[in-house]
Amino acid sequence: MRLDDFAEVDTPDGALRYANAGLAVWTEYSGHRVNGNMAWFDYRRGSIVVKNPDDEILAKMKQLAAELRAKVVGEEGEEY
Repeated sequence: MRLDDFAEVDTPDGALRYANAGLAVWTEYSGHRVNGNMAWFDYRRGSIVVKNPDDEILAKMKQLAAELRAKVVGEEGEEY
């Protein structure tokens, strides 16, 4: 994991940037591509948010949750 504190992508309309002091990227993700697909883990309001996790990212989320004595919960309240 690398704490970047921001994410930025280029779009046809210009750069889109999101900044948050708790934003980290999982650099060992198999789908990781510089200037492309990255697995962003966003810590905010006591939770870590990951959008559209695949099975590999979900496994990493479960690993981190176990280390933090936390749980992985989906958008509709379902626990993994």
